[in-house]
Amino acid sequence: MESIRRLLTPLSYLRIERQGKYFDELLCPLIMLLVTFSVFWLVSWDVTVFGASGLISSVVGYLQVVSGFYIASLAAVATFNQENMDKPMAGKSPVLSVRRRGRMKDEKLTRRRFLCFLFGYLAFLSVLMLFIGIGANLVAPAVSQEIDGDFGFYLKWLFAGCYIFVGYNLIFTTLLGLYYMTDRIHRKDAAFVSNKEAVPKAPETSSDDDF
Repeated sequence: MESIRRLLTPLSYLRIERQGKYFDELLCPLIMLLVTFSVFWLVSWDVTVFGASGLISSVVGYLQVVSGFYIASLAAVATFNQENMDKPMAGKSPVLSVRRRGRMKDEKLTRRRFLCFLFGYLAFLSVLMLFIGIGANLVAPAVSQEIDGDFGFYLKWLFAGCYIFVGYNLIFTTLLGLYYMTDRIHRKDAAFVSNKEAVPKAPETSSDDDF
């Protein structure tokens, strides 16, 4: 069990509590999935899902490109030499519950640790989706011969829906990572003035929050 836990460590990103988490990673992918299925419904579901020119193959081709980018980004974040990377994130810091000496403890994440979890999750998910997509394309012809009719139709689109939803989750999480890599980690931290001065201290919900 300990070995499995280590192998699945990148999925710890899903347990991180942060501002906007459910909007970014659940609501936005769900909305895009509904829009996508609405388009498929308008064309009477006349969309190729499996095969060399199908939907799954198109996603697999995308994953073959970005999986290397995620791994390279993880390496860059882990070795990025900037003092701000090892400071707690501004505003309400993301929190991860971790087990230390048999006890669960809430850990406030630094920017480096948060981004390592983020790009580790993206790398893990992209590789997993890549192999699932390849495997689905390989077994789809045999399954379609065994299962046909309405059940086969619903099974095909249930798999496609789950695959597309996870793909949209990957895209929106990537956009969050790009926001950090292109802008947020390069800003200077806001300097708070002394309480003795007339200017009030900026609240935690200011525009300099990480989220």
